[in-house]
Amino acid sequence: MDNTNKILIIDDTPDIIKMIRNVLLINGYKTLVATNGKKGIEIAETRKPDLILLDIMMPGLGGYETCKILKSKEETKNIPVIFVSALDKTFDKVKAFNVGGIDYISKPIEEQELIARIKTHLKIRSYEKELVALNQNLTDANEELKQLLEKLQQTQSTLIHSEKMASLGTLTAGIAHEIKNPVNFIYAGINSLADDYENLTKIINLYNETEHLLPEPTRLKINKIKDEHEIKELIIDIPQTIKDINTGAERIVDIIRGLNIYLYRGKINEKSANLHSIIDTALMLLKNKYKDKVKIIKNYSNQIENINCYPGQLNQVFVNIINNAIDALETKGQIFITTQKFAEENQIQISIKDTGNGISEEIQKKI
Repeated sequence: MDNTNKILIIDDTPDIIKMIRNVLLINGYKTLVATNGKKGIEIAETRKPDLILLDIMMPGLGGYETCKILKSKEETKNIPVIFVSALDKTFDKVKAFNVGGIDYISKPIEEQELIARIKTHLKIRSYEKELVALNQNLTDANEELKQLLEKLQQTQSTLIHSEKMASLGTLTAGIAHEIKNPVNFIYAGINSLADDYENLTKIINLYNETEHLLPEPTRLKINKIKDEHEIKELIIDIPQTIKDINTGAERIVDIIRGLNIYLYRGKINEKSANLHSIIDTALMLLKNKYKDKVKIIKNYSNQIENINCYPGQLNQVFVNIINNAIDALETKGQIFITTQKFAEENQIQISIKDTGNGISEEIQKKI
């Protein structure tokens, strides 16, 4: 047993205090003494004993109330409390445990039982402290690992960005090449479908004009088939379906074109390009991320024509800034994109503003 263990005795009977104190000193424990509950609480808060022996019957603040207060305070709630009382009708075991006691010793006190109970609960308390310390160490270690992982991820992101973008560029070029033929098949199919639809409507219109010339059984039979297959509705819906397919094919082409611009890693040359088209391409690439929560409000200047620039790199800038703006909106919000030309200074201003909470001053210092 660690000789530094301190045990607080709270009892109003001098003879009991003297007997318990002598037993504890002989067995190598340090002792603290209080003759009432109020004083015992004060000592427990300031001296932090390892265990408390608490008498039940005391004038003023009784044992149950004293224990309840000890367990309500952050400084003393984890200190084990052993009640000391005669086993008579005044001692309520259930109440003793309910207010926070962990054990009890009956009067008259047996020295061996007293020491055995104290050793057991000090050992349990020691294990609890070790467990808390171990848990705290694990928590600290996890936090350090988390921070290290974040730094590692940031470093990895920086180190592999160029290689990653180049690989993506190569991959996208290959995908674009592979998608080109299926898209051409879609376009060819759309044109063929449109021609077939035109021929089909000619036949249906001719029937509608001449159906009164047909024998009634034949006419009724044909009209029944038309109704079963909802021919009238199909004639209306098919053009819209053809239009939707064509829009989808154009969308695929636009996405691939946008990815090629964003990931281009060939020889970089300055060239003339439409600034608003570059911004729109960035918006298209991010559409799946913002479509359900962000409203894009564009205020493009009609004074801006083509500019000499590096379209791919400029597109990456817009993707990164707009992506950050989307992330800044925790729920729904708006992003305002404004362009303005200053003719006298031969400059163009591009403003991207979101309705998020902004960047705290503490983080602004690190930018």
